[in-house]
Amino acid sequence: MNRLPDINKEEIVDFFLTQNHSRAESAAHFNISESTFRYYLKKYNIQKSKKSAAENAKKTFHAHYGVDSFFQTDECKQKCKDAALAQFGVDWPTKAQEVKDKARRTCLDKYGVAAYVLTQEFVEQTKQTCLEKYGVEYSTQSPEVNQKRRQSNLKKYGVPNINQIHIEHLDIWNSRDAFFAYLNGLERRPTILELAEYFNVGDTGVQKRIHQYGVEDLVLLKPHMSKYENEIANLLQSWGITNIERNSRNILDGLEIDIYVPEYKLGIEFNGDYWHSDIFNTDHNGRSLVHQKKSLLAESKGIFLFHIFEYEWNNPNTQKNIINRLQQVLGLCQRKIGARKCTIRELTKQQKADFLAINHIQGNDHSTYQYGLFYKDELVACMTFVRPKSNKYTWELSRFCTVHGTTVQGGASKLFQHFLKMLKPGDTVSSYNDITKTKGDLYKTLGFKNTSLNSPNYVWVKFGTAEIRTRYQEQAAHEVERMHAQGYHRICDAGTRTWVYTKT
Repeated sequence: MNRLPDINKEEIVDFFLTQNHSRAESAAHFNISESTFRYYLKKYNIQKSKKSAAENAKKTFHAHYGVDSFFQTDECKQKCKDAALAQFGVDWPTKAQEVKDKARRTCLDKYGVAAYVLTQEFVEQTKQTCLEKYGVEYSTQSPEVNQKRRQSNLKKYGVPNINQIHIEHLDIWNSRDAFFAYLNGLERRPTILELAEYFNVGDTGVQKRIHQYGVEDLVLLKPHMSKYENEIANLLQSWGITNIERNSRNILDGLEIDIYVPEYKLGIEFNGDYWHSDIFNTDHNGRSLVHQKKSLLAESKGIFLFHIFEYEWNNPNTQKNIINRLQQVLGLCQRKIGARKCTIRELTKQQKADFLAINHIQGNDHSTYQYGLFYKDELVACMTFVRPKSNKYTWELSRFCTVHGTTVQGGASKLFQHFLKMLKPGDTVSSYNDITKTKGDLYKTLGFKNTSLNSPNYVWVKFGTAEIRTRYQEQAAHEVERMHAQGYHRICDAGTRTWVYTKT
């Protein structure tokens, strides 16, 4: 029977803990296997502190990969992306709707809210910790923390802010005087896109810097939007619409309409994220009425103002829905089907979810009833109904849409009349039309009556990214301070109108 070598505790403590060698190095030093070395660690109750283990791991990874952690290697990052793409269809799990929904369900089960960060308990605990450590409610408000972060970034990356590592001409970018001198030295005022290319940053970042330094007069601001406006104008022309007015101020009492189509009495507004955020529009207790007032003014002159927001247009799926909606407003849908040629079927939750995800700008809902119109076994229209949160109304018409490129003539009426058969006299159905995208004519056709004009809704947008948070996800105590601290800004729409149908 082989005897284990006689190794005393002091030798192991000195080599493994004091000199901070790994288990593999220690086993080799004592000429034993790693499993035998683990036996001695257990026998003598020797454990490394988490800090020592972490330092040792860093040393090992530096020796093998040149980084502190395997997760920082290109190999690991690519493996993570490949795995996420294979499982969820996106390059990072947290971008997947499936993962987001699961996280929301977990938080709802545990805390009764859609995200743990929303709980008052969490907010107050975070504030208390920051107050005790730094004397401020948020760590980002602490000069000490910010200075330490800058020093670390300068030491590691050569820039005070890790997000600036890609920026060119950083000396000009980070100095108001240098930025001002650079603009003054140019032969003509540059556009935002030209500055974005010069500094190698996103156009939203340039807009933010221009406002921060107060040099708006030295930059051509409007040409920044022409890229998007040109895309929309070119789209209209591809549909055969040639009579288009650009940047007209002769219609809305001096206010500008980006794109106006006289033949259809249609105005199209393209609202850039930065210039239409709460940085500039903060009236009405933070919910800007700018877009609502402009829409109502246009309506008073017989014009429908269709708003497109930059964060919507930059989302491929939302952009498709916007284009489809524009075609419907203009009556240009390629295929027209009569509702009498269609049959009604109740949809499964999955059928409804899949159809809305593709064809409705707001996506899926939590409906109780969902009906579809089928034309030759093809689902061409969908209408859903939910129980309202309040008891003021019996039901709410939540969603109605048709498949892209198709108008189902009389489709909404056929679906709505089918639903009404199950209601009792006196039952009410409410619904809301988004003023930024719809006129509300559908509700008049269905027999609804308009009862109120409602305040604008809003989303939280992180400039230059695809990160969007809705008011329903984030609405809680200290919402504005918390979201601003995370780099988000609020963008308001034009609000909604409430419509009500009463069964007689």
